[in-house]
Amino acid sequence: MTERLLSLLPLLAILGLSALGGWMLAASLFRLRRSEVAFVGFGLGLFTQNWLFNIFAHWFAFTTSAWLAAIIVLLSGALAAWHLAPRTSHPASRIPEIWRLIRDTLPLWILFALLAYIFYSTGRGLGLFDDYQNLPTISLMAAGDIPPHFALDPSLPFGYHYFFLLLAAQFMRLGDTFPWIALDAAHALTISLTLVLTALWAGRVTNSRIAALCAALIVAFASGTRWMLLLLPAKLVEIISSHITLIGSSSLIAGDLAHALLLPWRIEGAGPMPFPFAFTSGVNPPLIMSYGGSGAAGGIILLVLLITAPRWRHWAAVIPTTILLAAYSLANDSGYGIFGLGLLFTALVWAVTHRSLKLPRTLWLWLGAAALSALFAVLQGGMFTELIRSIFSKQESYFHLSGSAVFPPVVVSGHFGVLSLGNPSQALVALLEMGALIFLLPLVIWLTRKTFRRGRWYETALLATATLGLPASFIVMDGEMLTASARLMGGLFFVTTLYAVPLLWFWARRRSETWKTGLVAVGAMSMLSGLLLFGTSLIAAQKPVLAPFLNQIDAQVAAEYWNQLPPNALVFDFYPPRAPTLFGRFTASSRTWYVPSPEWEALARDPSPPRLSTNGFDYVYIDSDQWSRLSDEARAAFQSACVKVVAKYEGIHSEEDYTKDFRLLLDIRGCK
Repeated sequence: MTERLLSLLPLLAILGLSALGGWMLAASLFRLRRSEVAFVGFGLGLFTQNWLFNIFAHWFAFTTSAWLAAIIVLLSGALAAWHLAPRTSHPASRIPEIWRLIRDTLPLWILFALLAYIFYSTGRGLGLFDDYQNLPTISLMAAGDIPPHFALDPSLPFGYHYFFLLLAAQFMRLGDTFPWIALDAAHALTISLTLVLTALWAGRVTNSRIAALCAALIVAFASGTRWMLLLLPAKLVEIISSHITLIGSSSLIAGDLAHALLLPWRIEGAGPMPFPFAFTSGVNPPLIMSYGGSGAAGGIILLVLLITAPRWRHWAAVIPTTILLAAYSLANDSGYGIFGLGLLFTALVWAVTHRSLKLPRTLWLWLGAAALSALFAVLQGGMFTELIRSIFSKQESYFHLSGSAVFPPVVVSGHFGVLSLGNPSQALVALLEMGALIFLLPLVIWLTRKTFRRGRWYETALLATATLGLPASFIVMDGEMLTASARLMGGLFFVTTLYAVPLLWFWARRRSETWKTGLVAVGAMSMLSGLLLFGTSLIAAQKPVLAPFLNQIDAQVAAEYWNQLPPNALVFDFYPPRAPTLFGRFTASSRTWYVPSPEWEALARDPSPPRLSTNGFDYVYIDSDQWSRLSDEARAAFQSACVKVVAKYEGIHSEEDYTKDFRLLLDIRGCK
């Protein structure tokens, strides 16, 4: 236990330095309540450190970059507190009184820790949503590949919104832990922080703790309402089902929607109790199911900006604001692009309505921050960097952005593909996939006008993303990017969910009890799916797992050999995502996550060490099941003199299956 705590010290120290610097920045640059300083400062410090770390890691070693980023955040906070403390009586702006800030907000920290524990426990029992993509990427970045390359083909830059995965990579390397544990910890921290920030913001807006709690619950659990199809007559559901095509994981459940609604969701990585398919959504999943590669990082950035935007104390607040916007471009590229359009639209409307280009100073500051963040976006790595690189060079990247215009408009579901709003059956399913809160859009538009008139430029741009995301329904992305089309409408779901309680809280104050009861019922209806999914997730907390493609023997291998092979080594594995996850080294098997290359398939059919070595592989990682499938000639070849057994681990397959299992790590560099 003591040894484990000692191994966590570097991570805890960097988190502490980042939080301390963030608290001083928040207290010095913004007019905030004490509770807001605590959590806004924590988010500001953590994400500023993560963004700076990404920049430094382009040139410096991993650990050096992490410490350098944390120290700069701390020094920046101290500098801000030193120069601005005399202008404010806020005690948190003075370094010796930081402990008072922690003490006075202790109940909120306890709540935050409890939420983090719950989400970490449930996450440990689930291996959902692209573990085959996220774990290799985290492992490779923790080994120093920043910005990341494609784990299954190191020649391809991986232009992904990897900000959240980068945070998990820091947890892994600095906390000396496994990538699956680091990923679960990062998910737990970001989901919990999102809910606390939501409650703080809603509490300030409504001046009500009850509204703050309701807002956090809505943000946590609000989702689509696909389950309402169960209330329709069976024959009508069959008619609707005839117009729906199941894709992806949903196609494994049944042949049509009508039957799938009655069955569990057959998805890799689910816990002991499967999720009911009728309560999921392929368009608008609840926050508590944010187990993908983006996590909840984008929402935290938007919330920190939302709380601080109208409370700048000094012009220097534009610096952390710019950093957060740049970080948002790396956390949610599509959301960042639409927010930028929202800000430009805000400036354009002001110029037209006032018949002048002399924009308000505060609006110019926001435009300047956005412009500078856009410059960082094309230089720091991620989707925008790869997009610009593809324009000015012939270097190939993993992602290829292309799409086509469609009419009538559509909604793209990860479970049902393209749903045309011109088809009544598909339009109904699309509406249920999005959920009841989208009907708040008229109120959102009304509030957009109100914030514009009051000069709250950030909030106006944020609210505008709900409307500006609607044109995305006229665009369908091609190929593997099809389901990414739904992210273009993410602003609609984020804004309507976040503002649901504050908007309805004020609207319902002068309404009758009947109206208020109806609103509570609609809120409960919107949360039903999320609550059921969360309850199902809690069962998984009792049975932690690694990943769908790993077991305890793999964990033993990773504990000893992660980042120990030569830096440029290529590892051949019959299950390609496994080797990069365990060793922090690339493999060469595919141009996409889903389809192996013909060359790799040929090698897999005849995996002789000389052929593998000639094709660039240095090591082979193989398990007992794959070994048993090899021909006698292939097994003999792997036992030849040119092959060196680096390690052999033996154990059982799983707790339920006591069959013997083993792993072999073989060095084939001598087999030319």
